[in-house]
Amino acid sequence: QVESQQRSAPTLKALGDDHRNDTLSNIFAVVVMVCVSWDHERLWWMDDTGAICVAVYICANWIITLREQLRMVSGYRAHEGFYAEVALEAEGIARAAGARLEAVRAYHFGPRFLTEVD
Repeated sequence: QVESQQRSAPTLKALGDDHRNDTLSNIFAVVVMVCVSWDHERLWWMDDTGAICVAVYICANWIITLREQLRMVSGYRAHEGFYAEVALEAEGIARAAGARLEAVRAYHFGPRFLTEVD
């Protein structure tokens, strides 16, 4: 069960981002609609400006998500804490087998890691 939760975490994050964007854009649309309905003569421009602001926010948010995901699928190096964890485990196995640990390499492979131990 924990493995399936970890595997779907990027999907859940993307869905959460999408729901947050929908909620914020709907709230913003209602606020702008109420403001414009009070004084349409002077605040007519708020609808267009609000739509542009929401669009810029959503595009910026998705660009950030895209950059994170591209980094993960392009073989980006794993964080140091992961290296230490793998090296500690590999060192114990190597010592038990009478071998010596020479190198540990780990790269993002989607939401997981591709690890090489020499």
